[in-house]
Amino acid sequence: MTTLLHELRNRLMPMQLRVDAGRHLAAGTALEPLMVSLQASMQDLAQWVDAKQRVNPVGEGAEQRTGMQKGHILMPVTPLHVLLVDDNDMLASALCDFASGDPRFASMRQVRCAADAWEYLSSYAPDVVVLDVHLPDADGIALCVALRERYPTVPVAILSGTFDAILVDESRVAGAAGFIAKGSDPHATLEAFVAVSRGGWTTLLP
Repeated sequence: MTTLLHELRNRLMPMQLRVDAGRHLAAGTALEPLMVSLQASMQDLAQWVDAKQRVNPVGEGAEQRTGMQKGHILMPVTPLHVLLVDDNDMLASALCDFASGDPRFASMRQVRCAADAWEYLSSYAPDVVVLDVHLPDADGIALCVALRERYPTVPVAILSGTFDAILVDESRVAGAAGFIAKGSDPHATLEAFVAVSRGGWTTLLP
């Protein structure tokens, strides 16, 4: 909310200036009182936003809406190891390429099915598991439930090419920490992976 208010402050001031300045010019009145009034109003808004930031900072465990995180890069404590369970090789390759150039990620490993995911998890402990809803040998939602039972400390995100309110709710009930739509911006998708690792709930829709 604080990020949104900062953006509103930055965007509304020049827009309001243009609107009110046009009115004053049309009426033949001076602009100086308008400028003083606007400046005072924006200073009051800035002070209120800054006070809210001090009282209600966003911390770990807070619900993350990645669409409202523009300009604010989430940084994990240590670089993340991500297990991506998806048989879409093109998407997985693209995300792995983006992650390889992002210092927030230590590695991103793709496996194509549930059986391979279980095998991987028997030897390695990723920081985040990302599950496609439709896998060749399993339903992603059911797999999420099973993973959360066996590895309760590992956050899971659901990745899907189709999305609606019911599917998002099913993901939450299954114990997922996030729902990420395929086709979203790759940078925003990686941001969502980091948010999932921090706890709370993350939703990313295109």
